Amino acid sequence: MLVEELDMTMSDAQFAHVTTVLRSKLGIHIEADKRPMLTARFRHMVRNAGCTSFEQYFNRFLAQPNKSTLSMLADKLSTNHTFFWREAAHFEAFRDVVLPEARTRHEKDHDIRIWCAAASMGQEPYTLVMLMRELFGPAYGSWQLGVLATDISDRALTIARKGEYDADDVERLPAAMRAKYMQPQGKGRFQVRADIRDQVTYRRLNLVNDKWLFKGRFDCVFLRNVLIYFNLETKRALLERMAMYMVPNGVIFVGITETLRTFAPQFQMVQPGMYRKVNS
Repeated sequence: MLVEELDMTMSDAQFAHVTTVLRSKLGIHIEADKRPMLTARFRHMVRNAGCTSFEQYFNRFLAQPNKSTLSMLADKLSTNHTFFWREAAHFEAFRDVVLPEARTRHEKDHDIRIWCAAASMGQEPYTLVMLMRELFGPAYGSWQLGVLATDISDRALTIARKGEYDADDVERLPAAMRAKYMQPQGKGRFQVRADIRDQVTYRRLNLVNDKWLFKGRFDCVFLRNVLIYFNLETKRALLERMAMYMVPNGVIFVGITETLRTFAPQFQMVQPGMYRKVNS
């Protein structure tokens, strides 16, 4: 079946149903003017499923979507493109500000908690572990460190657990860290060193709908480039919930162009994309 032969007609009722599912189940908010984009994204899914029309695909998969379908939708309708050392100022702030503060805060219990709440394909959490290794040095083993990394996309998590990337993904990582923590695999591929991979715990988590079963509170949360998918109500609820699971004065990172000023009074901006929790 050629792409051009597909009937991608989406009725108003089907569009309303799909956008309601995306909003209620995944927190992804699709405005009416994004309908052509949504149709284009579904074209590939319809073809791969062996369907001849959107209506057929809708009846089979979307009318009553199961967990597998929801995971696939999250993967196809969100962007997982990233690379090591993206928005470098955040990693520098994590190294120079967040980690030293956390080390002082936990000098008695030696238990620092870091959460990558939208871990994508693993570049971010692995970088954070590398930075902790650099700061703590030989003392690393005497601390409870590591990173909890969650994402809604099963595909992204599968790639993340393997920790293998193209040269283009790792080229921005500082040269010393790249040489120390990335192992060449041939054909322009690199894999994160095993002892670094072992320090990241991956879990699938729907930030909007799933229960958060955390035993303690986090010193730092990375939530970068996620809020763009949510409407104001969902953003507000998510940040209120997230603040409850953070220590006083803990730090949250969002995308460098994202702002929390209008809907999250629990956080005060430190620098673009970096906010500090201001209440207990």
